[in-house]
Amino acid sequence: DLLLGTQGWRRFAFQDAEKFLAAHHEAAERVLAIRKTIELPASAREGERFKAGGPDLAPRPTAAPRAVVARADKADQKKQLAPRGKVPEAPPAIGGRAAVPRMPMKDRRAMDERAGEEAQDISYIAVVREYAHKAATSLEGGRTDFQETLYWNAGLSTNERGEATFSFDLADSVTTFRIRADAVSKDGALGAGDAMVESRRPFYVEPKLPLEVSAGDVIESPLVLVNGTQASLTPELELKLGALLASRADTRSFTLGADARGRLILPLTVGAGRGDTTVRIRARAGSAEDDVTRTLHVEPNGFPIELSFGGKLEGNVVHTIRIPEKVETGSLVTQGLVYPSPLASLSQATAAMLAEPGG
Repeated sequence: DLLLGTQGWRRFAFQDAEKFLAAHHEAAERVLAIRKTIELPASAREGERFKAGGPDLAPRPTAAPRAVVARADKADQKKQLAPRGKVPEAPPAIGGRAAVPRMPMKDRRAMDERAGEEAQDISYIAVVREYAHKAATSLEGGRTDFQETLYWNAGLSTNERGEATFSFDLADSVTTFRIRADAVSKDGALGAGDAMVESRRPFYVEPKLPLEVSAGDVIESPLVLVNGTQASLTPELELKLGALLASRADTRSFTLGADARGRLILPLTVGAGRGDTTVRIRARAGSAEDDVTRTLHVEPNGFPIELSFGGKLEGNVVHTIRIPEKVETGSLVTQGLVYPSPLASLSQATAAMLAEPGG
C-alpha cells in the first residue's frame, strides 16, 4: 500500500462473489481459487485411484485390463480365465461407474523400486555466482584499475584433503588485499580463516584524491612517491589534467633515497561545469617509472533544483519549463523516462526510495 500510495494508485475493486461466479463460471473459480470437494463413490475401495471428469468419476487410463476372477474353487477359476492370445474384456461397471482393477502387490513394489532408482539418478544442478577480477588488456593511461573486490565465490568445493584452488587478476592498486574464507563441512562443522596478499611495485606514485568535488573547489592533494629499491632515485613528474581542472604545481625533480618515501602537495582548482574528469601523473626515475590515472566527479556549485512532469503517450502534450537566470553554466540536465507498465514505474519508485538517504 505504501508503494501504491507514492505513485497515486489507490484503485480497489469490489465484486459480489456469487454474481461473479454465475457470470464467469470456471474462469471465476480459478481467479477466486475455489476448491471443489470430490466425493468418491460408495463402491470405491482403498487403493483405487480416480480423477475428476465431470459429474462422474472416470478411471485413469491403463493398459489392457486384466480379467476379474471371482472367488471360487480352483476348477471354476480355470474356466473363467481368458484364453491365451486373447485380450480379456473390460470389467463390468459398478453403480454406473467403471471399476478400476487393483494392481498386484508385487507389481506395485517393483514399480516403487524403479521410481526410487530413477530419482537417485537425477543430477541436481546448483547455480553458484562467482566473480574473478580480470585485468584490462590495454595499458593506455597507465594504472587505471583500482577495483576493491577481486574474487567472490559462495560455493567453492574442496577435495578430500580440504584443499581448493581459485585464480584472479590483481588490480593496479599498490596495497594489501585481505582474503577471508568461511567454510562448512559435511557434518555441519564451521570454520573460518584469513590471509593477506600484497601487491607491490619497486617504484610508484600514489595521489590521494577525493571521489567527488564541487565546481570552484581548491584541492590540496597529497602526492606520495615510494622508492622500494636499494638505490637512490631522482624522479621526474609529468602532470596531465582533464577538462574542468587546472594546477600550478611545481613538478621539478628531487632526490628520493633508497627504500624511502617522499611527499608533495598537488594544488588543483576545479572549474565550472559538471561531469567526470581525470588526473594523470607520470613519474620516471631512470629505468623505473610509474603511470597512474585517477577519475574525479565534478558537481556544479549551488543548490539543485528538480522539476518533474508526467503524462500519457496519447496526443500532444506541451510543458513549459522556466530556467532561472542565475543557473550554473553546464549544470542543466534533462532526462526522459517511459514506463510501459505499472510494474516498471513501481520498480523505478522502489529504486529511488532505496537510493534516498534514510529511505
